[in-house]
Amino acid sequence: MDNENRKEVRQASDGKATVRILEGPSPELEGTNFDGLVIDVSASGLCLDPDQWQHSLGLLRDLDEEVFVPGHGAVCDKKVLSEQSAFIEEWVDYVSQAVNRGMEKDVAIKELTGMTDRYPMDIGIEHWTPRVMQMNVANLYDFVCGEGIHKPG
Repeated sequence: MDNENRKEVRQASDGKATVRILEGPSPELEGTNFDGLVIDVSASGLCLDPDQWQHSLGLLRDLDEEVFVPGHGAVCDKKVLSEQSAFIEEWVDYVSQAVNRGMEKDVAIKELTGMTDRYPMDIGIEHWTPRVMQMNVANLYDFVCGEGIHKPG
């Protein structure tokens, strides 16, 4: 990543690691909204466009940085980017299978709870799990069907 034209706002080091915070947008990430750099889906749910999220994770993988400090979720390394990408694919596949079986959206929202235990919400927001899972299913159902915010045009 070319940081030559970005002003360093703050740097901290404990002798083992150095954290640099740079001011201004990175040209490589222009037009990408990370909502405070959300990497870990379990910290926020999957209420975004999965294709755009996958694209954003790809942009992060292309950066020179090895450690990420997201606005939501735990500090992570590049390995987590691939894990999250696989998680998003798994969620889309899970809902796609229900759509392909002819499951109606309201039934899917109520019954598709199989991912809950495998991907719990972040610490401190566990009580949101049922609602976030319902929002995930509703959003991904629309995504798979090309409806709602995912409707073309």
